[in-house]
Amino acid sequence: MTSLIRRPLLVISIVLTPLCLYTQAHQGFNPLEVKYPTGSSLSLDEIEAYGKEIENRINGQNTLMLLNHIKSYFLPQLDELAQKYPKHLASTLMWVNTALVEFRQDEKETIETGELFLLLADSYPANYLVLEKLRVLINLAEASFHNSNLDKSQHYITLSFRLLDTDAKSISKDREFKGFLYCLLAELEFKKRKIEEAKEMLNRAKPYCNLPENKCYIKYSINLANYYERVGERKRAIRFIKPLVERVEKNPTRFSPKDNALIIKKLGDIYYYDGQLNKAIECYKNALELKRLHPFPASPIFSLFNIAASYSWLGENQKAKEYLDQALEKLGYTPNKPFPFDRLDSPISLLLTLYYHAQNEQFHYANGGTLDNLRASRAYQEQYLDLLEYMSKNLSHTSSRYFIDRFYYMYEEALYVRYKLYEETQDTRYLQEAFSVAGRGKAIHVREAAQNAAAEQLFPTALLQRRFELRKKFVTLENRLHEQREDKGEAPSLVDSALYAKNQYFNFLDSLQAAFPGMQQMWDIPKPPDLQLVQAQLRQDDRAMVQYFIGYQYVFTFVLDGENISLYNTKIPEGLAREVSTMRDALYEWALEPSPALVENYAKSAHWLYQQLLEPVDSLLPFRLLIVPDNCVAYLPFDVLLKATPDPETPFNEYPYLIQSHQVSYAYSPYDFVRQGGSNRHDRSAILGFAPSFSDSRAAEATVSQRRREFGPLMANQEEVNRISDFFSAKTLEADAATKAAFLKQAPKYQVLHLATHAKANDKKGEYSYLCFSEIPGDTAMSHRLYARELYLMNLSADMVVLSACETGLGELSKGEGVISLSQAFSKAGARSLITTLWRVSDQASADLMSSFYEQLHTGITKDAALRNAKLDYIHRASAKAAHPFFWAGYVAQGDMAPLSLSSGDFLWWICLFLLGLFVILGGLIRSKRQQTHAKN
Repeated sequence: MTSLIRRPLLVISIVLTPLCLYTQAHQGFNPLEVKYPTGSSLSLDEIEAYGKEIENRINGQNTLMLLNHIKSYFLPQLDELAQKYPKHLASTLMWVNTALVEFRQDEKETIETGELFLLLADSYPANYLVLEKLRVLINLAEASFHNSNLDKSQHYITLSFRLLDTDAKSISKDREFKGFLYCLLAELEFKKRKIEEAKEMLNRAKPYCNLPENKCYIKYSINLANYYERVGERKRAIRFIKPLVERVEKNPTRFSPKDNALIIKKLGDIYYYDGQLNKAIECYKNALELKRLHPFPASPIFSLFNIAASYSWLGENQKAKEYLDQALEKLGYTPNKPFPFDRLDSPISLLLTLYYHAQNEQFHYANGGTLDNLRASRAYQEQYLDLLEYMSKNLSHTSSRYFIDRFYYMYEEALYVRYKLYEETQDTRYLQEAFSVAGRGKAIHVREAAQNAAAEQLFPTALLQRRFELRKKFVTLENRLHEQREDKGEAPSLVDSALYAKNQYFNFLDSLQAAFPGMQQMWDIPKPPDLQLVQAQLRQDDRAMVQYFIGYQYVFTFVLDGENISLYNTKIPEGLAREVSTMRDALYEWALEPSPALVENYAKSAHWLYQQLLEPVDSLLPFRLLIVPDNCVAYLPFDVLLKATPDPETPFNEYPYLIQSHQVSYAYSPYDFVRQGGSNRHDRSAILGFAPSFSDSRAAEATVSQRRREFGPLMANQEEVNRISDFFSAKTLEADAATKAAFLKQAPKYQVLHLATHAKANDKKGEYSYLCFSEIPGDTAMSHRLYARELYLMNLSADMVVLSACETGLGELSKGEGVISLSQAFSKAGARSLITTLWRVSDQASADLMSSFYEQLHTGITKDAALRNAKLDYIHRASAKAAHPFFWAGYVAQGDMAPLSLSSGDFLWWICLFLLGLFVILGGLIRSKRQQTHAKN
């Protein structure tokens, strides 16, 4: 039966922790120890009775005593029980799992017991009730949430709702479960910083949770107060939660001391963010006192670092340090030991404690302290940055993205401290450290590629292929489900298939982790590229890098060339995101309906953005620039920034654009800039061009869903790809031949991919941005769409991908990853460089611009130079109206800008002529030889 167990559970030491000794001293003798002494084994007849004991005590007064007995008695023998009595563990294992999640203990133990339950339930469905399975699924959703694995949490929530929908008759109190699930969904959205989406989930939870007698009442109330606090309505949040505190205190039989403490702590949080720090401290201390009087399982530093943070803001730095030192002691954290994070019960608590320690030292310095305080802050920051990476490396890519986004402010604080240390000491070592910290904040962008490379070294080919197939299957099904939901409907059978496929994928990953216990070590996040390596590359290219890091308070601007590094720090300019949007809107709307007001809006915003982002460092900049943008700046084409505001009468081709003085390209992060070509770039053909055809939109009788999936015809895209052959050897697939299937088959074989088509960005879910190919007649599955998330499954070896389509550089903004878009997806799939677009480009202007681009590439210059020359050529040749930036500025170059080394379009002709000449010469020699021989004879 060993094969039933997905992976061995960690054996819990039978030596009780100090927390357990505290419990024995204050709560007396443990009656469970009499019935079930530690070290003994459960018999078949005792299994169900032990489960009943847990059920009866789970909401009692001695919860710590119960938890300690589970950990010291039940968990060490669970492997053996699962082998001996797999059919009889259902109820007991469910209650053990519930106790672990309820008491917020080690999430790993909670997840392992829950997954074991599901495995046994699948093997013996007659012995495991639907209600028990539902409870465990919800437990796993909550445990995964607390473990920051948002992907799995979302998956288990979806499975729970599906079980509620399909087996409602088997489940009592389904309203209670639905309310809890909606509250958990709200917490997920809060983690993703999607506040209004969280409010929508709370609205759905309200009918199930808004009365005190509802089981989810406390969870719902805390989340609703959290919403008010997040949207800045703190007075309203306080007015909402203060009566709740009184209600909970007056009903001790209905609400537990734990509920009371959580509500009081939430009130303290609201006071804290409202600046009422003394009131916050009072609440936090009251919550701690409740825990002392009525011990209940919770984080070992319950409220300690909150008190410390409040004292720190009040300037009482020594008092704050005392509370933080208490927290570290209770956590048992010893930074100098090998692998200091491996046995943490509460890594989030440690992360916040280290952060507040660093912040307290920083505040102490600001309050008249010394450089030693700044250096101490830096040391704590190094520890929490290591912990951030340790915590995120085992998360899925999506979960890791949200995790880094949640704690992005910690990178900002680390940058600020190093900036201040450099300002005080002029030691350039701190600038190098700051550059490294900024890179670490972007490491998620390259993490998945590094993991895949490591997996190829560790896993057999058959396992890699199985992983690929399982992932492809659930991605394909989820894409179809997404399309159905776009049309306001979904097929239940497709929902079930997608859930089953994703579950298969997750289970396979779990089995890999069991079979390869060392796989965690290969997930190490790549270190940022060494500063000297970056500068050597810049020196070789004769260009400078301008890298932005935009946090919550500051804009940090790094300027590097081949010899020097500078760092500038300013408060985020008020209205930065608004001005980026204003400039973009003014450019795009002018193309729809030109007006002087839009020209004025563009000119003002473009000059203001130049003043904020580049003017302070312009004197340091050479002709050739590499921009590494961040946040909303990633939506900005720097070419159209204006060094001065032009007169209204100035023609567009005479504007003082930045492109007139600088040659600009872009990179997602320094990792991309120094990325070296892999050895897997096999011999490939030259250029593959795609020019799908699109019919006119249907008449009015077409449904909304039909119109949504259609695009208008492209009149010049076939001309665009055909012009490439004037300069390089190219194969083109046009009209009906330009299908998605043809692209997937042919793309890995080519050195350059040029796609002149339609595309659609998704700024809410960037992975659902897509490119369009020609539709297959009679196909209703929208198989002409190629989603960004499908590109992650490809293995391209293209030196350049040209996405001559709308919005291919746009998508969902993520602080840890940049813009999640089609262009980023192509980069992850292996493309070395990309030409992408930042808005809906003009069909005919694109054809002209791209023809000029390839003509420039044919001369052997770099890609950024070719694109700049093509733009300038377009500006100078265009009519006054057509020189407007809308028509030429949307294209940007990213990645490796080395010249394109391809065969010219006339190369084959030269080969033919050479062979023909050689044939003529050889023929002449042969005839001459024969004539000589004939003369002798």
